[in-house]
Amino acid sequence: MQFGLSKNGILALAERARKYETPRTVAAKNAMGRLQVALDGVLSKHAANTSRTELSAEGKQAENRKGLRDAFAEIHRSTATATALTAKLNSRELRNRTLPASDKSDLVGAVKRSEDRAVLRSLPPGDRLGAALTDPGVLASALEGTDLASGLTREMRKTLTDHFVASDPDRAKAVAEIEVDREAVVHLTQSIHFLRGAVGTSGGFASAVEFATAMKTAIGDRAPEIAAQAARAVDGSMAV
Repeated sequence: MQFGLSKNGILALAERARKYETPRTVAAKNAMGRLQVALDGVLSKHAANTSRTELSAEGKQAENRKGLRDAFAEIHRSTATATALTAKLNSRELRNRTLPASDKSDLVGAVKRSEDRAVLRSLPPGDRLGAALTDPGVLASALEGTDLASGLTREMRKTLTDHFVASDPDRAKAVAEIEVDREAVVHLTQSIHFLRGAVGTSGGFASAVEFATAMKTAIGDRAPEIAAQAARAVDGSMAV
């Protein structure tokens, strides 16, 4: 990857990251800032080594690789941040798209919900969705059971779930926030890609395996603690 592409790409993403001011997105925004600093370090060291006329091409490459330790660590840390954020967002989205558990002691209610699902299943496929959407109780019965129990397709369940979320202001707000948070993770992942490209170019790595080996060697036994730091930062931001 050309250095100019990496530099311009990260700068563009950093500009977009200015809008990530909520506590939930601070871990992603901070990681993007660190990636930009790491990229600047890679570029400046590469430029300095390029101007060293006393070094051969192999010598310059060796010096470039020596200067990648911090960049490798940041790639590892930011990747762990993106992974942890994605897991948190998936969990939060699942909670907000899942119906509250029914009262197991309410046998009458359980029988009613089972009857609702049987009625839905008996309807023509084209009528099932409408029947569930027009009656909150039937919708809840359908979402509580399996798709087979109500004769739902995967697309029908998604439509019912979307309707369930949209009808609850708190859930709708949470899901809208999750969409913004996911955008932050996408931009973080793109920033990681740009730094990886610059590191690969500076180090002259011939393959992904060579890159991964160099990264593992550079990070060494710091890998678990770096990942743990990222996870703690995400836990702090996503607790909001």
